[in-house]
Amino acid sequence: MCHYITATLPHAVDLKVVASVFESYKLGFVLISNPHVAAQIDSQAWYVLTTRKHCDCGTALGSLNHQRTPERFSDDRHLKKLRKQGWSETKINRWLEQKEQTREQHRREDEARAKGSTPELERWLEFLSHLLKAKVAHKFGLLLHWYHTSVESERIKIQRRESVRLSDVNAERLMRIEEDVLYEFVL
Repeated sequence: MCHYITATLPHAVDLKVVASVFESYKLGFVLISNPHVAAQIDSQAWYVLTTRKHCDCGTALGSLNHQRTPERFSDDRHLKKLRKQGWSETKINRWLEQKEQTREQHRREDEARAKGSTPELERWLEFLSHLLKAKVAHKFGLLLHWYHTSVESERIKIQRRESVRLSDVNAERLMRIEEDVLYEFVL
């Protein structure tokens, strides 16, 4: 269905401060509850959706590990499903326009990545640096997953945890993150 980027943060953080940092880097900050993930992370951690728009498909994170995720089903089949769910033609047309805009954005991002630079990666690097160096949080977990259901009900199996020092993080490292691995960034 779609890629989404989620994060973990220690419970000790000031949520208002953290939310403002996320906002300043144009990241979403929605606390989510997924019992399958909660069972695998620290019980004293917040689980956060960082997505601001429809999804994170086409993200530069993990992009060196896979080709662009192909469409899992035809648009026609998906449109039938949306109509069956009661979506109006106006809503469907808006969704199709948004999907086309996303495809165009991905095309531009692929071109930028091919040139070795992307604003998304620079934003993530600056965000991680700010969050940890300003001691807004002493640890920040990042999880990339291809969802088939909702972010709160998806049965995610975290393959492993990997601790990453901020000094070891660069654009290429972010482009090499693997799906279903919880990367815990520390100063």
